[in-house]
Amino acid sequence: MKLPELTYEEVNEAIAYNPDTGDFIWKKDVSNNVKAGSVAGSLKNCRHRSTGQIKSYLYIRYEGREMVASRVAWLLSNGEWPAQSVQFVDGNTTNLKISNLKLSKFKSAVVSVDGRRSYKMSKDAQRHYGLKRYYGISVADYAEMYRSQDGKCSICHQPELGKDRHGNIRVLAVDHCHKTGKIRELLCYACNSMLGQARDNKQTLLAAIAYLDKHEASDNLGNPSPQTGLADVCTDYGDNPCAER
Repeated sequence: MKLPELTYEEVNEAIAYNPDTGDFIWKKDVSNNVKAGSVAGSLKNCRHRSTGQIKSYLYIRYEGREMVASRVAWLLSNGEWPAQSVQFVDGNTTNLKISNLKLSKFKSAVVSVDGRRSYKMSKDAQRHYGLKRYYGISVADYAEMYRSQDGKCSICHQPELGKDRHGNIRVLAVDHCHKTGKIRELLCYACNSMLGQARDNKQTLLAAIAYLDKHEASDNLGNPSPQTGLADVCTDYGDNPCAER
């Protein structure tokens, strides 16, 4: 079970933080091996899920809790835990000077009735950072693309009708060239998937059109296949419809 966060008073009683250097020092003995006056915290390496880049973050363990040092720095400087995630101005995750720390634009902390906090990025935050990370555009850029396309897919010229696993209508996808990364336009899920399955190969897509043209005349006749006709007849004979009678 996750423990509730410590109060400012509890943390301040044990840890000293220098906002000018970003250093943390223990104010009291916290174990047989960790004495007052020693440096608090240890670095952990974390691999970024999308880029694969490895970054180091300082963690401080105290009273059964493993606290991210950047959040502890914010607490000790401002008297309260940050409601948003703490980011690094220069991108250096080991630079814990208070001048190098800032809050993200979106609130991510959820406090339960028993005082425990969980951190989950909101849908707005996911959209904001996802667009910036994967496509290099802002929510405002996306909104302008959406407006210029009248909210419709650039291929089928229809609004998005597909739903996600939660039953919500999907947003139009940002289509881009997988070779150059250049942003194209917004597509519905079906059309974007079509290009993806064809690997953006124009010959494959043209062959699909030729295939549909080839069978268009016979499709319009509406003649059932022999197998379909057999299945329709067999359904009248009970549990073993195709048994010899």
